[in-house]
Amino acid sequence: MNLSSFLSSYTNLRGLEIIKPRFEVSIDELIPTLDSLTLDIEHINEKTLLVARHIHNLKLGSQLRTIKPKILNSLSRRLRHLDLSDVDLSEMTTDSRCYLIEYLSKNSEDELNIIYPRMKYFNECDCTRIFLHHIQFQNNNNHSNCSKLCHFSDCQTISEYFKEKYPLIIHNNQSNHSFNDTIDEKNNFNEHLSAVEIFSDSADIDMINFLINQTSDQERTETQR
Repeated sequence: MNLSSFLSSYTNLRGLEIIKPRFEVSIDELIPTLDSLTLDIEHINEKTLLVARHIHNLKLGSQLRTIKPKILNSLSRRLRHLDLSDVDLSEMTTDSRCYLIEYLSKNSEDELNIIYPRMKYFNECDCTRIFLHHIQFQNNNNHSNCSKLCHFSDCQTISEYFKEKYPLIIHNNQSNHSFNDTIDEKNNFNEHLSAVEIFSDSADIDMINFLINQTSDQERTETQR
């Protein structure tokens, strides 16, 4: 598809939909009147919207698999409406999904109108599903056991959010600490362990035992060296 020949017939083009094309999309010609764009393609990179970063309305389709963070950053200044209703996050690569989640997190309270992705195939305890639910409903105080497992999400944005919102609290004879802070004190962790009382649920206990075992294995490995 050659945009130069295409645009000569559509000088006042306001909207453009590109659905499952059999060619690589690269909008490399300025379309000054273009306001709305729908892209149902697998890969979105720096070339895709090379000269179409002035648009106000963008819809991404169900074919989306990868997206580059530079694209999202360049759209932030002008974009007013982002429709992700057809995007299936479970089909995206891990890094691209995280890029998109980070973007949604940063812009959830701005003037940008966001229609969030579908999560049809995510289970109840999926961290992505829980996170998006939280940022959509700011007053949500639901303390779920699943949320604590999200401390170990492979997406840093999700992990940091849940570590701050749902810290694992441990209590000793002197003071209360967040477990996230305490685990960093590896040199003193074992000697305080015998005096710890845990005020939490079984999910916290399982998680703490897991991290203790991880710490012990690391110390054992270092000793063997």
